[in-house]
Amino acid sequence: MYLRKLNKKTDHRISMLKTMFTELLECGEIKTTLSKAREISCYTEGIISKVKDDSLSTKRRLFSIIRKREIVNKLLSNIKPDHRIGGASRVIKLGKRKGDAAEMALVQLSFMKN
Repeated sequence: MYLRKLNKKTDHRISMLKTMFTELLECGEIKTTLSKAREISCYTEGIISKVKDDSLSTKRRLFSIIRKREIVNKLLSNIKPDHRIGGASRVIKLGKRKGDAAEMALVQLSFMKN
């Protein structure tokens, strides 16, 4: 899965994406800049497409990314085996941020029940 560099070093970028993915699963939506929103949406789609069953290897893969047991269980209980490929997250543009005029966006999960 190819991800943009976002002007960050590799360790920082991977850590940021894991943290944003965890927060997205925990809250159902996050507000961030447009470039980060596009990346977290792509990252989410890649992980969700690989996580379809409730096997031990799936849980281990998720624990390496999320590290919160209740969120992993919430994710596995909300994903259905017949869940369509793609479309797990959506990016909604919100306009420009007041301080520095950066494009803001809202990333939402389409399958989570809050």
